[in-house]
Amino acid sequence: MVEILLARVSGLSREAGEVLAAVAIAGRPVDEALIVEVLAWPEADLRAPLREALDRSALIVVPVSGQFRFRHELLREAVERTLLPGERRGPPCATRRRPAGSSGPRRSESGGGRQRARPPLGRRGSRS
Repeated sequence: MVEILLARVSGLSREAGEVLAAVAIAGRPVDEALIVEVLAWPEADLRAPLREALDRSALIVVPVSGQFRFRHELLREAVERTLLPGERRGPPCATRRRPAGSSGPRRSESGGGRQRARPPLGRRGSRS
């Protein structure tokens, strides 16, 4: 079953895979500002990979809040399983410990530094 779910997103770009990893680790709907903070990308660099994940129906927009979540919880779990244990403890995990209304990880939770999530899916290549 996991292989079938991952096949659905296997053709995504490396950047879209990084977005999926960040959202999967959060384990809850997240807003665009949090994804930008976690991945330490300029906001403009998030648009194309986020659109790609939405167009491939991996993510959806929660109508009332405007946050992003996986279309199916099983897909989120499958993506999260592709991550190494250390990748699950990186900055994106700070999203689990924060109050729901916060928009970014607190400096004490992220260790003050920012690390990029390793893409579990998608094509490997350099970011353009």
